[in-house]
Amino acid sequence: LSVVDNNFLISGNARAIPGVLVETTKPISIIENFGIEGGIGHYELNDNRFVENTMIHHKKLYANWNIGNRSMLRFGVEHYAQWGGSSPTRGKQGETLTDFVDIFFARRAGDDAFQGDQRNALGNHLGIYNLEYKNKTSMGTFKLYHQHPFEDGSGTALKNFPDGIWGFFFSPNREEYTGFLDGILLEYIHTTNQSGDSVDSGNDNYFFNGTYSSGWTYEQNIIGLPLFDRVQRDEPNMYFFNNRIKAIHLGISSTHKNWSFLSKLTYLENRDSLTNANSEKINNFYSLLKTTYSFEKYGKISLTLSFDYSDLNPNNYGTGLTYSYSF
Repeated sequence: LSVVDNNFLISGNARAIPGVLVETTKPISIIENFGIEGGIGHYELNDNRFVENTMIHHKKLYANWNIGNRSMLRFGVEHYAQWGGSSPTRGKQGETLTDFVDIFFARRAGDDAFQGDQRNALGNHLGIYNLEYKNKTSMGTFKLYHQHPFEDGSGTALKNFPDGIWGFFFSPNREEYTGFLDGILLEYIHTTNQSGDSVDSGNDNYFFNGTYSSGWTYEQNIIGLPLFDRVQRDEPNMYFFNNRIKAIHLGISSTHKNWSFLSKLTYLENRDSLTNANSEKINNFYSLLKTTYSFEKYGKISLTLSFDYSDLNPNNYGTGLTYSYSF
């Protein structure tokens, strides 16, 4: 139901990136009711992009605290970094073990590194703080969460607050509830702060980078929050993003006998980049409705309808019909 796949930086908008990920399958208990989980990964961006053969380093660490029998608090940090590869304008980027150590710890680039985005750290760094609170009641399960993005020291210090996704989710207890509702989700997305326009670590300009000018994309699709507009620049595979937005998103799922329904509605106000903060606001509206009928023996069939409105772009309409059978 969410705009993203439980991660501001990973939405499912782009196809899967080839790589290797090693992670815990469940929290490792440290003390009673408290555990940690984590993972580390390496990926290869093998698409046609401005910096060829760019690599992605990824790691994450989460803490889980079970508060009694009904509540759970989960907090974690996820870090991604684009590094290596060959730029047509800036040449071969560092790929040595020393470079990887600098990438791993997000160290400042050396004196011989290109400045600009890299004045804060070598490579193109992205990350999120992820905070979740879940409570189970006789009515059902409630979940509150915040995903806070950062791209440099200003973001890690929360100078770009309140940017990120603020969410609420409710799923009724099926033992007590006999209605149609399966789940309802409400999200507020805010990315207009971006740490301000300071010299050293402001103007975060989410998903864009001066050296890695294809930005946070794969096969020309945004990897993270899909509400940003990707705009092509003068050079092939060079992009920037209209990434200062405010949005409200509603998702609802329900079932009735053999029928299931999914609907998503999003209102978006786009304010362009921080460097063009005086540009005209653009209003957008996105909608999706999907209904599925499950046969007793012969699979299921789904109908999808969608409509997108924008002050700037032509309206989009879409429809899809799917039949699936599993054996």
